[in-house]
Amino acid sequence: MKDHDRLETEFGTYAEWLAQAIASLSFEDPIPAACRGTGNPALFERLADLLEAGPDVTVLDVGCGIGGPGAWLMRERGCRVVGVDLMQPSLRGLKLLFPEFRTVRASTGALPFTTDAFERAWMLGVLEIVADKRRALAELQRVIQPGGRVVIYTFVKTGDDLDEVPEADVFERAEFVTGCASDVGFGVRSAQPVTDIPKIPDGWRDVTSRVRGRLWELHANDPLLERVELDLARISRLTRSREVEPWEFVLEK
Repeated sequence: MKDHDRLETEFGTYAEWLAQAIASLSFEDPIPAACRGTGNPALFERLADLLEAGPDVTVLDVGCGIGGPGAWLMRERGCRVVGVDLMQPSLRGLKLLFPEFRTVRASTGALPFTTDAFERAWMLGVLEIVADKRRALAELQRVIQPGGRVVIYTFVKTGDDLDEVPEADVFERAEFVTGCASDVGFGVRSAQPVTDIPKIPDGWRDVTSRVRGRLWELHANDPLLERVELDLARISRLTRSREVEPWEFVLEK
C-alpha cells in the first residue's frame, strides 16, 4: 500500500468508521474512545502542564483526528481549541462526536492561519507520519505568537534499521526533530523520552475494547479493516521492542 493510500485508509476512512462506531454505542463520555493511540488521561495532564494550558488560552490542535485529545483540553483546561487535519473523513467523524469543536481542513505544511494566530499548539502522535517535518515545524513557528509554546508528542527511532515499518511512517531520531525545530527558529526548552506515565485506566481500556468489537461487527468483511489492524500491530511491535519510543518536545518561539 502506498503512503497516500495508507493515510487515506487509516486516518481517513478508518477514522470515520471509528467515530461512527463510538456514536453507535452512545457513550456518556466519548472522549476516551476518540483518542486513539494517545488515549491516556495521565499523559494529557502531563502534556497540558508542559503546554501551560489554561482557561481561554488559544490552542491549535495539529492533526486533531476525530477530536478526543482536543475535546479533553477544552473540557479539562478550558482552552479555546481549533483543530486542523488533512483528512475530511476524520473531520466528519470529529463533528459527529464533538459538534462544538472548531476545525479547519489543511496540511501541516500550509496552515491557513495568520502569523502569530495562536498562543499555544500541540501535536500528538502526528509528526511521525509527516514526511516534511522541517516545513511542518516552520509553519507551527509562524502561527505561534512570540513567547508562545508548542508541545509535540511523537515516536522517534532509537536505531537505524527498523523492521516492518508501516509505509506512511517516517521515524527520525530525536536529534533530527530538535535540529529541525532550531533551524526554523524555535528554542528547544526540553526534549526527552516519555516515561513514568501511569497506566491507562481500566475504564478507558474497556471503552476502547468495546469500540474495536463494534468496528468488527460493522466492517468485518472489508479488507481495509484488516490492513489497518496489521499496521497498528506493526507499530505496537516496534514500540514493544523499543525500536521506536515516545518522546516529548517543548518548543518556544
